[in-house]
Amino acid sequence: MRVLGTDEFTMACSLHERVSPHRIIVRLSDPLPPGACIRIDCDDALLLGDVLGGWRQGSSIFAVIELRQALAGLAELKSICDDVGYGSDERQYAQRLSA
Repeated sequence: MRVLGTDEFTMACSLHERVSPHRIIVRLSDPLPPGACIRIDCDDALLLGDVLGGWRQGSSIFAVIELRQALAGLAELKSICDDVGYGSDERQYAQRLSA
């Protein structure tokens, strides 16, 4: 998971529970403040959201994340970009998205 903002950084996280279609509880390596914007890279998707709140339970740290946007089908998007023949800058951008 990537925490977005002026001082971006990567943090380890794992899905703990899906609360609703747009809310998840994750286990974190470090606490995050409410309102922190996050990016989660999945196999073929990119998720954007923000932290609603967090807590400690024993030695574990949890946070509730509201998922705001999802971009799925990145492999297909890359294939379309390759087929259309976008310039090298656009192709490199699409490759970074699908990585």
